[in-house]
Amino acid sequence: MASALSVYVAGSSNERPRVRHAMDLVKKSSAYSLTHDWLAVMEASKPDYELSASELEAAAIDDVNGIYQASVFWFLLPYGPSAGAWFELGYFARMFRYAGLKHRLIISGSGLDSVFVAWLRSIGAERYETDEEAVNALQLGGDHA
Repeated sequence: MASALSVYVAGSSNERPRVRHAMDLVKKSSAYSLTHDWLAVMEASKPDYELSASELEAAAIDDVNGIYQASVFWFLLPYGPSAGAWFELGYFARMFRYAGLKHRLIISGSGLDSVFVAWLRSIGAERYETDEEAVNALQLGGDHA
């Protein structure tokens, strides 16, 4: 039996229900495993502005390690501002493009594309207009409504 592919789901912390839905679909799949549930960590913690510098650093390291461990990076294109999601996309894009790793990069959502999303598409990223289309591409199955 083949082992599960590791997935990191990046999205805006301002879109928690959307991110949770995507993460839960990955967790329920036998074909994939979630590398890091940053949303659960965030929800169990104090707000960022109440964390110490060392706590913030540890959270960032956990996120980056989750990205590094992923063979599939699923970017939920934010509908509004999001510094963290875009940083995570940039970090993965560096590995995707320049480290020569053969990973799968999936971008979904009807948020505003950027020059970086256009560039990533030109080098092999998959772009889906809806999260539902990405779910189908990943073959996660189940109820996607």
